[in-house]
Amino acid sequence: MAAETAEPATGPGRLSVPVLVPEMHLRRIPVQVRHLPVPVVGSAHLPQVPGAMRARLPEIPRNRLLWWGGLAGLAAFGVIVWPVAGVVAPGTYIATRGAKEAAHEEVAAEHEKAHREEPQPAT
Repeated sequence: MAAETAEPATGPGRLSVPVLVPEMHLRRIPVQVRHLPVPVVGSAHLPQVPGAMRARLPEIPRNRLLWWGGLAGLAAFGVIVWPVAGVVAPGTYIATRGAKEAAHEEVAAEHEKAHREEPQPAT
């Protein structure tokens, strides 16, 4: 390995330190690249994209998104530690889901009770 030595520093109170500069050789490796066709998305396709995305995503109320975003922001800025946020977020999701299921069961029970109490038409 051939190396060059840097110019020594001269002057009063200066030390001369030899510095080795390595030679570098870059090798080129031939790589075969395949052509991948890229689909063209024009303005005719754009109105369909938001609807298709909404169909695949679960319906999340805006207040829930704000709650989770605020919780994530508090954890990101260190107001609360992230393990606490990691426990609070799924806990509130599960509690909210349970409350919704209970409300749906209550409405279904009231609906069933109302249909049982209605008099049957005489034939």
